[in-house]
Amino acid sequence: MTAKLDICAWCSCPAWCEPRKVPSGALKPQCFGCKAVNHLKWCMSLIGFKALPRMVETTRALFGTIEVDTGLRRYRRAHISMAKKNGKSAFCGWLPLYHIDQENEVDPRVVGIATTRKQASEVFDSAALLVDSSP
Repeated sequence: MTAKLDICAWCSCPAWCEPRKVPSGALKPQCFGCKAVNHLKWCMSLIGFKALPRMVETTRALFGTIEVDTGLRRYRRAHISMAKKNGKSAFCGWLPLYHIDQENEVDPRVVGIATTRKQASEVFDSAALLVDSSP
């Protein structure tokens, strides 16, 4: 990883950034929070779903909060609670896919709590739909 402290070209915040190619071919600095949010929006668009503001806010907080001294993410675990019909299943299905695709994580895990088997299968089904929709 070639991350360094810079000003993100997407959110204009000083942060740990990686160089990202833009359509013109130039390399611009992108912070980890913007990288994760852009991936979230792209994945959700593949299944016809819009990334809701709460998802974007949570993603930016989880992936964009970096320790200044080390450049490592501050959070390794998170408890995420959302109301009904706010995309919990799609969001929880996206999280391990992001870790595999963008961070080369070997064994990413998301723990979901459900009261029925049908409810529990929704997270798996959402992840499967995201994988099937990915080019």
